[in-house]
Amino acid sequence: MGEDSRVDPSPKGYRSRTTVPFGKPLHVPPPFDFDLDTTGFLGTDGTAVED
Repeated sequence: MGEDSRVDPSPKGYRSRTTVPFGKPLHVPPPFDFDLDTTGFLGTDGTAVED
């Protein structure tokens, strides 16, 4: 399981996406242009936290 960063918007949605494992930084492209820290999505045992 990973986190998606959907990029390249179009009138019908997004043309591409990037997936990284939880715990790895996820780059959010311009106009925001930052790296999202996804370590908060990991539980204490290193697996993804689910609701």
